[in-house]
Order: sequence, then structure tokens, then C-alpha cells
Amino acid sequence: MLLTPTAASVGYALLFLMRIFQGIAISALLPASGSIVNEWSAITESGFAIAFLSCHQQLGQIFAMPISGLFCESSIGWQGIYYFLGFMTLIGFAFFFFFFRDTPRQHVNVSHDELEKITYDKDCNNFNENRKPPYLKIFKDKSILGIWIASIGGYTGFQLFSQYGPTYLNKVLDMDIQGTGFMAAAPFIGALAVKLISGPLSDKLTIISQQKRCIIFASISQFLMAFCIFALGWMPIKNEIFAKIAFTVAIMASSLNVVGVVKSAQLQSRQHAHVIMTVIAFINSVIVLLLPIFVSTLSPNNSPTEWPKIFYLIAILVTVTTIIFNFTCETDPRPWTRSNTSHDRKEPKN
Repeated sequence: MLLTPTAASVGYALLFLMRIFQGIAISALLPASGSIVNEWSAITESGFAIAFLSCHQQLGQIFAMPISGLFCESSIGWQGIYYFLGFMTLIGFAFFFFFFRDTPRQHVNVSHDELEKITYDKDCNNFNENRKPPYLKIFKDKSILGIWIASIGGYTGFQLFSQYGPTYLNKVLDMDIQGTGFMAAAPFIGALAVKLISGPLSDKLTIISQQKRCIIFASISQFLMAFCIFALGWMPIKNEIFAKIAFTVAIMASSLNVVGVVKSAQLQSRQHAHVIMTVIAFINSVIVLLLPIFVSTLSPNNSPTEWPKIFYLIAILVTVTTIIFNFTCETDPRPWTRSNTSHDRKEPKN
């Protein structure tokens, strides 16, 4: 990020290279999250761990969008955004590098009792963590395919608001730049609160099976987001209050999916969660690349009459992919997570 303003002043080729480097860094977040949750979270607290660890998606938007609006309207200009956030990133990574360890067994601040709680029900005789991932079995598993299909719809909806929320508010609803920055960030505050509540809630609702919990949370999240996206396409032209409500509810609903689709992926893939998360990160990266082409094709002028087509198509995509996930969802460890010498056993769905 620190080199992006310089790259932009030099030319497109160097700027494109900087964007590639940024993409590589971002693509590592999901696989790393899957591995960290598997190593550091107790099975009974996986919902909270996944929700808490994924809060960077909301915190980034909450922090960056208002700051961007202020910089853009100041004498410093847009370049200041990259310098400021670049230095913040370096400081954050320094803290992570200093404190983090690959496993709780290697961390001096983890007590014996804490280690037992974290490793409970992670039987190393049944889950061989050093075994090479069985890629063929993973890529043929219908439940994993359902997760990846659901990720296509979920991340398309999320990226629509993440990438084009400010553009829509500014170009279509005629909000000023600074107001756009603050308005675009506000729904992510609600989304952050939703995550922090839904994570522990998904762990504590033991009267419902783990599988049903993932389906319920995924359905509420994605169907509600699809409804709001559809409503944005249907709404009366330039109805700002209606748009703000739909915009806010959609982003808050999207955050709930972390204890739906993502938790299902984590629970059933266990020590191979990084493989599933890597593909999800790839899907997200492809969406980031293709979504601008899709939007610019259907809405070249950013007019109120062009955007409904985009909203309708994405609402349908989110709905269909969520239905597929609901029919294929699993939460028990898949057979390929176990060593060849162990007997497969079902875990209770609670």
C-alpha cells in the first residue's frame, strides 16, 4: 500500500503489479483463519472463534471508509489513505509476528488447563494432522462443493456492497463524498455487532443440532441479504431512506453467514480447513476481478435505471446458491479427515 501512490504516478503497469501484491496478501487471510481456528479454538467455541477472527472484514470497512472520505476532501488527497493504512498494516503485522505461535503448545502464555480445553475432542489418533490433504476426495465431496457454490453467491453479494456501496450512494443517490464514506461504513458497525452476538449464540444453541444451526444461520443471512438486494432494485428512484435501510440490513445479514457456511466448512474439514478456505479465497478473488466487468457492462452510466438489473441478477444468484448449500450441508468431520487406521465415527450434532 505504501508504494501504491508512487506506482500510480509512474504508470498502469506498476500500479497493476501493486494490486497483484495486495491480492496475494488478502488471499492468505482465509486459509490462515481456517488453520488458526483449527489449532487455537475448542470445538465447542468454534462459532465464536470464526466470528471473532473474521471481524477484520467489518473493522476494515468501518475504519477505512470514513478516513478515505476525509482524505479525499482534504489537501492531502487520496494518496494519504494509502500511506496511513500502509503504516497501520506494518504495525499490526509486527504485533502479530511477535505474539503469534502456530499451535497453543508452543505458546508460553497457554496454561495446561487452557491447552486441555482447546485440544478436547481433537483426537490425534483419529485426526492425523500431518497427513497430506486428500485433494481428490475433498474436491469430489458434495458437501464441500455445496460450500464453494454458496461462497459464490455470498461473496458476490458482499463484494457488491463492499466495492460498489460508496459508488451507488454517491453516483445514484447523489450523496456527497464525505457523507458517502461515513454512510458506507455505518452498516459495518451493525455487522460487527451481529458477528459478536451470533458467534457465541451458534455455540450455545445446543438444543438444535450443529447441522441445523449452520443451515438456519446461513439461510437467515443469505435470504435476507438477497431480499434487500432485490428491494434495492425495486425501490422507487432515489428513495434515499429506503436505500440506506436496505443497504444496512443487507450488510448486517451478510456477516451472519460466518456461523453458517464458514462454520460448516471449518467443522467438517478440521485439519484440512486451510484447503477449503484457500478455494473460498480464490472464489472471492475471482469475484473481485469479474464484478467490475459485470457492473460496468450492465450499468455503464451508473444511472438509477441501470442498477436494478444488477440487483435482480445477484439476488437470484444468492438465493439459488444458498438453497444448494442447505441441501448439501454437513458438520460432522468428513471421512477424509481421519487417518486410514482409524474407524470412522460420527460426532454428535450438538
